[in-house]
Amino acid sequence: MTEALENAFEAAFARYEQGEAASTLIPTFEELSEKFNRSDAVWTCLAWLYLLDAQAEKALKAARAAVRINPADPQARVNLSLAMLETGSTGVRDEIAVAKRLMSADAEVKANIKNNLDEGQKRRKDWLFITRVQSWVEE
Repeated sequence: MTEALENAFEAAFARYEQGEAASTLIPTFEELSEKFNRSDAVWTCLAWLYLLDAQAEKALKAARAAVRINPADPQARVNLSLAMLETGSTGVRDEIAVAKRLMSADAEVKANIKNNLDEGQKRRKDWLFITRVQSWVEE
């Protein structure tokens, strides 16, 4: 990550951690994705924000970009799975299987993903598919 990207990303991510709404953060992450279109972290976060804002089609595109850039990122795979469920796309179980395999190598990564899913439930109360993905990830 370049220093400029790292600084911009950290500032935007800090706003998320402070509880700022996904809808207000999306424009910032969209701008970051345009400037730094090869950053899997930016695309992963943008997909997550779209999911939180119930913009499933945009989330699907952003999650696919994140996975294309870094196929070994389990959070990108989880986001892709969620977006696929929301859009009725096929192949969700395959994505979950890959995410689980990637998470199995690192307990900290698995804990972070579990925390992210818990956070998603708190931020988007009407999110039907998140509990399904949580149970699959924890199997």
